[in-house]
Amino acid sequence: MLLNEQQIRAMTRGAARMELENGYYRFYRFTKAEQATYVNHPRKPSFYSATLQTAAIRWAFTTDAELLSFDFFNDRQLIRTSLDVYENGALQRTATVDCQYVQAGKLQIPLSKGEKLVEIYFPYCSYLGVANVSLNDGASFAPHHRRFKMLTYGDSITHGGGATHPSFSYAPRLAALLDADIISKAVAGEHFYPPVVCEKTPEDPDWITVAYGTNDWKHCTKEEFDQNCTSVLQKLTDFYPNVPIFLISPTWRSDLNLNTPFGAPATEIYPQLCKNAEAFSNVIVLDGWNMIPHRTDFFADSRLHPNDLGFGIYTANLYRAMVPHLAKRIKDFI
Repeated sequence: MLLNEQQIRAMTRGAARMELENGYYRFYRFTKAEQATYVNHPRKPSFYSATLQTAAIRWAFTTDAELLSFDFFNDRQLIRTSLDVYENGALQRTATVDCQYVQAGKLQIPLSKGEKLVEIYFPYCSYLGVANVSLNDGASFAPHHRRFKMLTYGDSITHGGGATHPSFSYAPRLAALLDADIISKAVAGEHFYPPVVCEKTPEDPDWITVAYGTNDWKHCTKEEFDQNCTSVLQKLTDFYPNVPIFLISPTWRSDLNLNTPFGAPATEIYPQLCKNAEAFSNVIVLDGWNMIPHRTDFFADSRLHPNDLGFGIYTANLYRAMVPHLAKRIKDFI
């Protein structure tokens, strides 16, 4: 059974838009207007390519099919591309393509018998296009939506850097715990970047997370940090005045005492965020510094980016910190 464009759109979560390009459907986290702000990024023009990556995008549908297949095309020569396959909330397998040697082909993903919820997490650092998406002839099919909607901004840690699986970084894990479909606007290496907050999403999110700061500390003066952070918060609250915005300070990093343009240790980012957030009643500042143990073996690079275990601990601590605020602000939350 070949799925049509409407069915593919309906089961795709985390994409701001889907477009047919050269016979393949491509999924984009950023709108065209948001993407345009990265064409001439003042600090790093290469950030534009990160907006094309499919971080936190996934398919979600219920079916009794025993096989999912689709053609794929990847126009960027990465080492490998991996997709995580979940059934009823449990990771069953990972489909991996060696992109050094295979740019296009067909993936066939076996599924278990009976009706189940299938979720396919797309790569966080790849540009995968798909075509000829098929299930067994006569199989049942129904798109699946989670209860809430979550919009997230951030740098490489939010993007997924350091995770061995696209579903193992904190943003998709947190969204799953909170029963939320997520759209990620994360860009690896980014700091508070006001131009990207240029329009509302088609549907209002139930909450927003914003997790910048570690790159700001590395590259910005305190004055630049204050200006950019305040501008991002102002734009978000203008677009979403009644939506909780969780402003998450950076996690621990082993080089916290570097001499940077910010002019203070990385531990000073949290109190600065608290100060910047005072003017916004719907902004809740969470201290991320102690949410991952201060040991290098919880970090993939022994410095900054959490590994799978570090991401798991971080997710659990964020969940515990956010739920009391969500329960107060969102009627009958969980």
